[in-house]
Amino acid sequence: MTKPPTAEKPKLMFLCTGNAARSVMATVITRSRSDLFELSGAGTHAIENCPMGNYTRKALASIGLEDRTHRSRQLNPYSADEVDLIIAMANDHVQYVRRNMAEVAYKTVTFKRLIQDLGEVKAKENASLREALKSRIAEMSLAEVQLESWEEIGDPGAGDQPIFMSSLEEIDALVDRFLALFATYRLERC
Repeated sequence: MTKPPTAEKPKLMFLCTGNAARSVMATVITRSRSDLFELSGAGTHAIENCPMGNYTRKALASIGLEDRTHRSRQLNPYSADEVDLIIAMANDHVQYVRRNMAEVAYKTVTFKRLIQDLGEVKAKENASLREALKSRIAEMSLAEVQLESWEEIGDPGAGDQPIFMSSLEEIDALVDRFLALFATYRLERC
């Protein structure tokens, strides 16, 4: 079996509204379970440089995770251009990108749609994971995808701790499903 060449990791950005809850949870959980990706987060309406909220911190702590360095970031054209894939938590986030940064709409998708449509990502001879993922994303024609209600991950922002815990559980399960799409790649890498 030919091992894929060493190359830069795929650059993924999780996107929510304030970069204080959902995108933070997805980033921290994914980072704790995989080293396949370079991860970041941003918000469509973030207040720059704020730490994650208390409810988010407590939710992550409930599964043994933390990120003391997190500071919120506003999505901007430069940060959007620098990543290979923007994974949105809700349809509004995809619509925001389509309206304000149409040039990166081709690589912006909701987390649930990504998991449903991406399929298993395998290493290809003479191609890095980054190249393989970018090729798959191009095939998905994301800028034209009709958004549907089932794609939403609810915003816990105005809720209390149980709402944040529910959001964490949903995102936790989605991260597991997402990483399972790369299981073959991880095995071939060893």
